[in-house]
Amino acid sequence: MRKQLLQSALAKTRETPPLPFQTTFISPDSWPFSTDGSGSTGSIAATKSPIRIAVLDSSFNPPTRAHYQLLKAAANVGCDAVLLLLATNNADKGQMGAGAVERLEMMEAMAEHSIKNENHHPALRQMAIGLTARHLLAIC
Repeated sequence: MRKQLLQSALAKTRETPPLPFQTTFISPDSWPFSTDGSGSTGSIAATKSPIRIAVLDSSFNPPTRAHYQLLKAAANVGCDAVLLLLATNNADKGQMGAGAVERLEMMEAMAEHSIKNENHHPALRQMAIGLTARHLLAIC
């Protein structure tokens, strides 16, 4: 069932014009934070401070410890949440190795592990995964 949802999301990246990106996975705690002003999942919503989201745009073939270290570096400089973004079209290299659905599944496994086990970096418990038709440049 999950594989079919991911395949459907991938098909949407081929539409004309494609969306800038779409999420396929969101951490269970209202990614990145509650918007009701209660601050139930973080104080940012209550204080109306800007939310700083680290975006890691990669081919994730496969997601590696190096990807995770980049996320930790972003958390260390003050990012509040993380968006892992899989680009379905890579100008630098063709698709080799794992297919896009398998990459998304591996990214979800990495995100779920981080959400459950990360104790030192709250941003690494506020994760989402998205798809884009082309690489984006974003700085936290």
